[in-house]
Amino acid sequence: MGKRVHVIKKMAEYGSEGFNWKQQEFKDLLDNLGCDTNGEDYSDQFECLVESFEKALNLIKTYKEKGECDEVKEFLEDVGIDVDDLDYSLRELGDIDDVINTMQYFLKTRDESSEYIMFECW
Repeated sequence: MGKRVHVIKKMAEYGSEGFNWKQQEFKDLLDNLGCDTNGEDYSDQFECLVESFEKALNLIKTYKEKGECDEVKEFLEDVGIDVDDLDYSLRELGDIDDVINTMQYFLKTRDESSEYIMFECW
């Protein structure tokens, strides 16, 4: 049994899935990275702009690549991201590589006709 975050590929056609019972943690990560998701806390449906999602994914990749060096910390702080919040969110979701791979797959399997990437959890 589980409850995973699913990306909505088309209405009532689901794409990839991930983050078993971690939908709020995933939503929090996106919000911490500037995605401004809509939907209530602990909602089973939320979305954000694809452009914001791509930026968030790239920030995580950069963070993984360069680590916690002063340059990365400064950059994250300049764009309004608290490094401790980012670390906490990533730890809550598991391995950083799994987070990156899941987010990439979400991006690949989303509804490409929409400017939003939509998620539903069940």
